[in-house]
Amino acid sequence: MVARKPLCSRPLDLVYFVFFLIHIPGTIVLDCQAIYPAWAISAPLLALRQSYIEFSSDPLIIGSFNSNSNEFLWFKSFLFVEASFQLPVFFIGAYKL
Repeated sequence: MVARKPLCSRPLDLVYFVFFLIHIPGTIVLDCQAIYPAWAISAPLLALRQSYIEFSSDPLIIGSFNSNSNEFLWFKSFLFVEASFQLPVFFIGAYKL
């Protein structure tokens, strides 16, 4: 079995590792709020969401939180894919690097 090089000696892998680590909390805390049940979202998470919306005016995030509209149903389906596929890949990718 070949000995693994330390992550610090593999700059591109280090970039990927940091990318994965940075995106894990953002995905869990912000992106997937639109698919969580209302009882699962605490007041600090709601405040974070409102702060992000005020800062960015992101029309996709704003639309995905509007529960009265089916206009952004396609985007919510992408959020389900993000939660069920992309989020585990972030963990696996960070671990395997």
